[in-house]
Amino acid sequence: MSYLLCAIDKLNAKLISIHSYPVEEHTVQTRDDYILTVYRIPDSPKLKNINSSYEKPVVFLQHGILCSSDDWILSESSSLAYMLVDMGYDVWLGNARGNTYSRQHKHKHPDSSDFWNFSWHEIGIYDLAAMLDYALDETKARSLHFVAHSQGTTTFLVLMSTMPGYNEKVRTVHLLAPVAFLKDHSFILSKVGGMFLSTVDFLGYSSFLSMMLGGFELLPASSAQRLFCDYICSENSSLRFLCSSILHFIGGWGTRHLNQVSYRVRDTFI
Repeated sequence: MSYLLCAIDKLNAKLISIHSYPVEEHTVQTRDDYILTVYRIPDSPKLKNINSSYEKPVVFLQHGILCSSDDWILSESSSLAYMLVDMGYDVWLGNARGNTYSRQHKHKHPDSSDFWNFSWHEIGIYDLAAMLDYALDETKARSLHFVAHSQGTTTFLVLMSTMPGYNEKVRTVHLLAPVAFLKDHSFILSKVGGMFLSTVDFLGYSSFLSMMLGGFELLPASSAQRLFCDYICSENSSLRFLCSSILHFIGGWGTRHLNQVSYRVRDTFI
């Protein structure tokens, strides 16, 4: 997740190509008019001698909170997307509304509060439904395999329970760090943030925390964020621990699970 704190626009297709894999960029519009970007890795350069008429199983990967499809393709040797396509799968990478690849709407501007008036419920019943349908339509497959992490698992559970017909479209499900109940979580921001974000002082100005978080958008891309990433999150910075501290504040504690290689990948493409 530290990588996404310093995300770079449109890295996905570039990085996949650099790793010598073919990549397709698809645009999906949801029923409530959000415009999403979905990436596809249809083939592996390591399987050039495989019969092209072979009907590849389809697998869809959905990212977690504060993340994007970049999560699945950062490392050529250990990223799940490449492992799956090397095994003969037709790999699709989803992007939920609001992340760097899906900040568009047919009528709403991403700088407006109305654009950000959604939760994982809408991501489930609108975004995930639209992306799964699109992948199935494009591949002519009747069902697919599904892999998700964190918030991606939550949106999947929302979709399957709210619109049970989608259960027939999924062959197998693999939920990584699934989130279904929030009662015992350690997310500091969600425990105290609501109080500050909803507070308006007597002069009519928004709270300090609200301004720092960009109002409705959490960790918006800005010149201040880029400056923070360049000097605080750089590989040689003595203050690099602050990067993971911010993520702990938002998503809970778990330093031992952070892959520090992600910092170096980010620095390479800045």
